[in-house]
Amino acid sequence: MAKSSSKVTMADLLKKDVALSIRKLKRGQIVEGTVVSLTDREALVNVGAKAEGVIPENELKGQDIVVGDHVLCFVISPEDRRGQIILSVSRAQGIKGWMSLKEAHDNNDTVEAVINGYNKGGITVDINGLQGFVPFSHSDIAGEFAMVSDAANQAALELLKGAEIKARIIELDQINDRIILSEKEAVIGEQLEKRIEGMAAITVDSIVEGVVSAIMPYGLMVSIEGIEALVPQQEVTWDSEVSQALSEFEVGQKVKAQVISVDTQLGKVQLSLKNVTADPWKALSELYKKGDHVEGEVVKITSYGVFVSLPKTAIEGMVALSSLPSDSKLTIGTTLPVEIKLVDPTNKQVDLVYNG
Repeated sequence: MAKSSSKVTMADLLKKDVALSIRKLKRGQIVEGTVVSLTDREALVNVGAKAEGVIPENELKGQDIVVGDHVLCFVISPEDRRGQIILSVSRAQGIKGWMSLKEAHDNNDTVEAVINGYNKGGITVDINGLQGFVPFSHSDIAGEFAMVSDAANQAALELLKGAEIKARIIELDQINDRIILSEKEAVIGEQLEKRIEGMAAITVDSIVEGVVSAIMPYGLMVSIEGIEALVPQQEVTWDSEVSQALSEFEVGQKVKAQVISVDTQLGKVQLSLKNVTADPWKALSELYKKGDHVEGEVVKITSYGVFVSLPKTAIEGMVALSSLPSDSKLTIGTTLPVEIKLVDPTNKQVDLVYNG
């Protein structure tokens, strides 16, 4: 007996293809579709499902939508009692906005917002269609108007409505609908980013030229093409009298220095001024040794000793008053015979005694 065979027709295949291509939607799903019809009461959107989705009239308010637009929609109901797919544009925008803010928060990116109000604590802003808040303590543009009870401040804050600001997200809580931003964090962050970019050309051991921008107790601040670098006090001079050396510099003075460290993460650069000059202690150890007799020049007289500059070096040694004759009448510039008792380049120390 012959076996019966069922024939698959072209119509069957087409029905199967259509069934496979129909999209099954779920509540809460975000879908993209095309507006195919628009009236005052609703918009019909092709989302690839068995029926077209409907954006109700209340969802169309404030939306600039025309036929042919591609829109992102939130599925409120995949099928209501009339078999319609109910969609929301505003909810989709809100979810997309939160996703975008989360990414910006995770990456510490700067975002743009528009001021739309204020209260006693700060300014309110529109950001990605969501409401954010910038405390006065974190606002550059509105911080000076923090006394909201003052009529003049209120007037100034009113004028700020509609102004665009750049800020960074410092707190993000979607569950509690809380978005806190900081203008100051954005300013600091962007300055640091620009500083780090500028530091790319600065390498350790390179010789750079800069301008003294500040003289501090702990060293010098030097500006290198807009990048502020520190010369620690121990890198200012080979001389042990660092405070004296610091007093000889002036703001605006051009200097040459060697880069000794670069920290791109913290945006810090350290320089050495002494490294671009010869080490006088090395020269001293090559010129003199313990027991040598030389004649030096008196450069400073104190209550405890006389400082003598040794020939052919910039090094000064001290002669204790106890080793000088009681009738010594020394003045600055006087030549004094001395014996070298100690030369220690490592600890930068040279001891002298009178050898008259």
